[in-house]
Amino acid sequence: MQQQDVSVNLAGKSTRQLEARWHTRRKIIGLSAIGLIFIVSAFSVLYFLGNRTSMFQTGGLLLLCVSFLIMKAAERIAGPEMDKLFRREKRASQGAVAEEKIGALLDSLAGNYAVRHDVNTGRGNIDHLVFRGDGAIFLIETKSHSGWITRHDSELRRNGQPLEKDFIQQTLDNVSWLKNFLKARAGFEPWIHAAIVFTDAHVEKHLNLKQVDVFNARDLTRWLERAQGNPRASIFLWPQVESLKNELTAPESIHLACQPLLR
Repeated sequence: MQQQDVSVNLAGKSTRQLEARWHTRRKIIGLSAIGLIFIVSAFSVLYFLGNRTSMFQTGGLLLLCVSFLIMKAAERIAGPEMDKLFRREKRASQGAVAEEKIGALLDSLAGNYAVRHDVNTGRGNIDHLVFRGDGAIFLIETKSHSGWITRHDSELRRNGQPLEKDFIQQTLDNVSWLKNFLKARAGFEPWIHAAIVFTDAHVEKHLNLKQVDVFNARDLTRWLERAQGNPRASIFLWPQVESLKNELTAPESIHLACQPLLR
């Protein structure tokens, strides 16, 4: 496998950008609140210094009350919003670390593997795509959740509670997008080996929901090795893998799903 252009193909790149965006918003809100409180405080002080004889008259008391209300409003609005953004920033950071961990493992695979990270589908991102020389194609989603992951009917649960999103359906949507993308280039829909990999949680056992495998990060290499190849995909897609990798990395890859690959 040829060395990847890490400047455009970093695992977790979009998640790091999301983390930075939450951090910037939190910083702007915090500085804006501090600035507003400073301005109101300074204006109040200047008013009272210039009106010492009437500081307890109606105008002074009204200004004092208004200033107090403005400062409390800034605190009540900015505080919860900053807490919410901090939680989002922390989740994004944890998610990026998980994607980078899995990305490093995939990038170390042998030369008969080709890897692409952070593929834009238009409705989200596929964390990792892997092509193997024998035609096996892998779509891998990485999750940084902690706790115990179990199956309840047709859904995943963490510590017995439903997860915040339907990760199985999210993965199936990405599989559908990838099949359409590859069908436009090969003329058929290849089989996709799909998985959700938890880097920090304990998956009770190797799970399979709606043909999506769910397991711990330590089982990833074994899962890749055991997956069956696809002779048809090996003939029609593997020779084009470098072109496919470039397309999937391009920012406009979302618009290329229906365009046949030039040969």
